[in-house]
This record gives sequence, structure tokens and C-alpha cells, in this order.
Amino acid sequence: MDINTKHIAISKIILQGKYPISLLRLDTIHPTISGNKWFKLKYNLHEAIQKKAACVITHGGPFSNHLHATAFACKQINMPCIGLINGKETYNQTLQDCEAWGMQIQFIGYANKQETIQKIVAATPHNYFIPMGGDNALGQKGALEILSEATQNYTHIICSIGTGTTVAGILQSAQEHQQIIGIAAVADDTVETKLATQNLDKNFTLFNNYTQGGFARVNDALMQYIIDFKKQHQIALDAVYTGKMMQAVEDLFNNNYFKLSDNILCIHSGGLQGNAGFGLDVYN
Repeated sequence: MDINTKHIAISKIILQGKYPISLLRLDTIHPTISGNKWFKLKYNLHEAIQKKAACVITHGGPFSNHLHATAFACKQINMPCIGLINGKETYNQTLQDCEAWGMQIQFIGYANKQETIQKIVAATPHNYFIPMGGDNALGQKGALEILSEATQNYTHIICSIGTGTTVAGILQSAQEHQQIIGIAAVADDTVETKLATQNLDKNFTLFNNYTQGGFARVNDALMQYIIDFKKQHQIALDAVYTGKMMQAVEDLFNNNYFKLSDNILCIHSGGLQGNAGFGLDVYN
């Protein structure tokens, strides 16, 4: 796969005409496997190949960026894959793409979800299982590589949080002087517990109050914000993660959380394919 993460672009923008920030553009590394998804997949897929797995099994929601990226990546390496989908049977552009790339889709509902997953994995010979969002040690190992020499001078690094895998990797590779800020896409206390267990919470602050009511919950104000952001900065955001993150950053500026002397880097984690599920076209 032609994925180059060595020279990731950093875009400098000014919010509201007065708040300078930078965006680490993980969304530009590949047209399909964009954002943090590749970092969390790369070592998992390498492990699956090394173990000569017959297939990859993973799971997520019906608009999952992780499932979308996994299906495409597995096609590129000729690895059969199974996607276990939360909730009731439905079809959207995300899942249509996954099936077109060869992923076998199975809907598993919500009740007893973990038990159902365990049974399917146990019944599938020679599989390699990747947790939702790439949330394992190898996913964290990949996320460690998001920061680089080019990011060392920033005082604050901000990222959206789902499973917490990306921020765990960032916390391990961040400089001692850097404050890491997480903007939760879903209110989930287990993220803080996970980071504390790994002793990664010393320079970390989590904001749980920008979820817009829950994971993948959106409203007209958020949609308009994403549209306006694209017009002003020529950068597309997604409705689940980066749109809420940038809204939060502007709100924190307006409430004097930051100083103008702070050197702020926001992680653009990609995920733009999910906008189709909300009828949001950020390209036109």
C-alpha cells in the first residue's frame, strides 16, 4: 500500500481571526486509509501476516472508519476479513464499500455483544482478531508514531477520543513539556481508567462535555460549523470526531482556557468517509 507517514503536512490556521493553531493532517496520508486508522492497523496487519492467519476479524458500528479502513487494507494484502457490526441490519455507503472490498458482514446486535463476538472468533479457524478501533497494544504501538520531530515544540496537543487508543500512543511519545488534551466523542469514563492504569494520565486532560449528546450524535449547529470551517480554512472535518474537536477548541479559546502564547497542535484524525452517513458533503 502506498502510504507515506514520514512527512505529514501541518496546516497553520487562525480561528475566529485571532487564535492561531496548527493541524497535523493525518487525513492526507491516503485517500481511503486516512487518519489515525492506518497507524492503529499497520502492526496488527503485520502480526496477522506473520501468524499466517486465514482471515482478520474485527468489529465496529455501521459507520465505522476502522471497519472501512480494515476492509480496504485487507483487500490490498489479499487477506479475507469479517466485520462484526453493532446494531440491527442496515446498509449504508460505509458498509457497501466494505462488502465491495471483500469484507464479510455480520450484524451482531447490541445485547450480549462481547459474548457473541467471542463465540464467532472461537468458531472461526486460524483467525486474527482486531478489537474495535484497533484498541490493543499493537494499535497503541502504531499510534506512538503519530508524533515526530516536527511536533516537539508544541505546548499543547489536542485529539478527539473514541476508544482512547490513539491518545494512549500519543501520551507515550509526547515530550515532557507537552500537555495532551482529549476531546471525547463519546462520554466514557473507562478511557481515563485505562490511561491511569497504564500510568499515562500525568499530562492529560479529558473533556467529556462536547459529545453533542452521544457518539455520532449531531445537530444543525455542528453541521453548519463543519461547512463554515471548510469555507474558511479549506479543510474538511468529519461529524463524529474532528468537527466536535474543533468546536471544542474554539469554545476553550473563548473561555480563556488557552493563552495566546500557547503553541497548539490539533490532530486531524481523518474519518471523512463517515460524513456520507449524515448527508454531509464537505468536498463541494
